[in-house]
Amino acid sequence: MLNLAKELGNVSQACKIMGFSRDTFYRYKELYEMGGEMALQEINRKRPIIKNRVEPHIEEAVVKIATDNPALGQFRVSNELRKQGIFISPS
Repeated sequence: MLNLAKELGNVSQACKIMGFSRDTFYRYKELYEMGGEMALQEINRKRPIIKNRVEPHIEEAVVKIATDNPALGQFRVSNELRKQGIFISPS
């Protein structure tokens, strides 16, 4: 996006083409000027929100049933896990 803006000579047009706001452009530009490409890579990495994660054994059970039965929908998976004593919402 930064290179496109430089080539076009127009920040607004570059942002429109790339689908970013001008505010985001200037934040990215400032980060790039301060820390180079590494600063931009760090902003794009999302850190996991641990407090919203389910317990590992529940996650493993969901993944296992989903990979073993890819045709099952979320409600059916929830019901099958409930039969195993694992209570998780369909959503």
